[in-house]
Amino acid sequence: MQQNYSDYQPSGQPELDSSSSGAFLSPLGFPSHCVVGVIHSQQDAQQAIEELSAMGYGDEDIYFVASQRILAAAEQKTSRFQKILSYLRYFSDDGFAVDSYIEAAKQGHHILAVQTTGDERIELVRAVLAKVGAHGLRYFSGWTVSHLPS
Repeated sequence: MQQNYSDYQPSGQPELDSSSSGAFLSPLGFPSHCVVGVIHSQQDAQQAIEELSAMGYGDEDIYFVASQRILAAAEQKTSRFQKILSYLRYFSDDGFAVDSYIEAAKQGHHILAVQTTGDERIELVRAVLAKVGAHGLRYFSGWTVSHLPS
């Protein structure tokens, strides 16, 4: 099935800065139990989404954030996405995860986040994202951030 990436979320998920928190956010509005990576193009994202869908991941598990959306949200001090960025800045183990995501967005790259748990499933999602050239891969468990190999 061909998805339309002209706006923000190709699978019909709620926007990250809308009133709905989405499945991959904790009750506090922070990423929880998800693999996040930088995707170079919408075509790469589409390929990953199709493969993840074939593995059983649904629209509620997969979030695509276009580069324009990342940059716009980063400028808004009160958006839900800005709160997520602040959380990531605070809890990132390397201290610059958010800045690297914003810098990637400035270069026209996008973010793909996939909610998942369990070491085996995390590795499967990581492998799918790496296969399409994703980088900056991290797993957000709710309280910790772990680097994943690209």
